[in-house]
Amino acid sequence: MANFDTKVLDGYVLNSADGYSFTTKWIDVKNAFAYSWSCNLSGAGTATGTLSVQTSNESDLGSPSGGLQGTSPSAVLGPQPYNNGLDANTLPGTNVIIISNGVTTIDVGYPGHRWSRLVFTGTSASNADLANVWFNAKW
Repeated sequence: MANFDTKVLDGYVLNSADGYSFTTKWIDVKNAFAYSWSCNLSGAGTATGTLSVQTSNESDLGSPSGGLQGTSPSAVLGPQPYNNGLDANTLPGTNVIIISNGVTTIDVGYPGHRWSRLVFTGTSASNADLANVWFNAKW
């Protein structure tokens, strides 16, 4: 079994322009045995909202490829679904309500989907709050 670990967002600043929210780019989880998303919210304020995992089964035909997402949720992270996950659905059981800063991990076992991404829908935060996101998978 092989492990894959990567930092998807590195110090992304939650801000009012994006509603104190973010959506990561898609990660291909085809043939993964299990995977997890971890999000650390930190900073001077207290970020609140909902974390959830979205999934898609689109093909990757014609998709771009690139490097780490870094500090921008709009940067490309590897291959992406052909229609950017037009068929995206929230994976049942993955809505986690966030009421304070800290680390939250969502584990997914035996995925039956091709793509996965993490979504944070903020209800409040400050422009000083940061998001760091990691992805881990086992093949």
